[in-house]
Amino acid sequence: MKADAPFRARGFTLIELLVVIAIIAILAGMLLPALSKAKAKGLQTKCMNNNRQLGLGTALYRDDNEDKYPFGVRPTSATTMMDPTAWTMLLLRYVGGSTNDPPIYKCPSEKDSNKYGYPFTVNFLANRHLFRDTSSAANAAFPLRASQMSSPGIFWTHIEKGNGGLFDTQAGGLNNPVRLNWNTPAGGMFQFPYHTRHNGGMTSTAADGHAEWLRMPPVSLGSAAPANLNELGDAQLSGSVWPNPPQTKLWMRVTQTAPWF
Repeated sequence: MKADAPFRARGFTLIELLVVIAIIAILAGMLLPALSKAKAKGLQTKCMNNNRQLGLGTALYRDDNEDKYPFGVRPTSATTMMDPTAWTMLLLRYVGGSTNDPPIYKCPSEKDSNKYGYPFTVNFLANRHLFRDTSSAANAAFPLRASQMSSPGIFWTHIEKGNGGLFDTQAGGLNNPVRLNWNTPAGGMFQFPYHTRHNGGMTSTAADGHAEWLRMPPVSLGSAAPANLNELGDAQLSGSVWPNPPQTKLWMRVTQTAPWF
């Protein structure tokens, strides 16, 4: 009787291998966008937490300073941002940071590593109507008390910014150059998308300490400037530099005239 031939494992044919590779490619194409979206959401959450920490730090500062918001030298340069009375320094001790590039002051989605000559990076912009300074309007060159705001939950203290530039702003600064240059290819949101880097919006913190994601206008290169800043408003009651749409979540001030609250 003839012995059976030894068993030999059959390998994949070329067609079968190509089918497997095609299936893997299809699955990867389906999963990668979802993973990318999940990663972006995670970075947004971390940025939101950093912004919220600034809000908590501000509340702690007020508790130690007779209910007053930070007041002092306006941070506009590498020198003044290190001034002991600048808000960039006043809040450091309350958010567990130091001048060695404090992580709380950073947005994890910011890809620009250039400090532009500043000693550390700050990716958040203070509302100068609340965080006042010695060069504010004459009838507002004094610290604002939280008790002067009847609804602190609707006014923002911090929003996002890039690595360079100023560290605070009033409504005029958000109107020009930000809103008016929104759709400009050079210098607008296309080149510096720090107000839209989180799914078309940015993180913010309100004066009561809660954090908000604000939807901003879509970027349309070459188009006219948007009529408003979507969920970011200016004056709540009168004198707004840009019209406040119904979906506004947070305002900068109550009225256009100083002292604004």
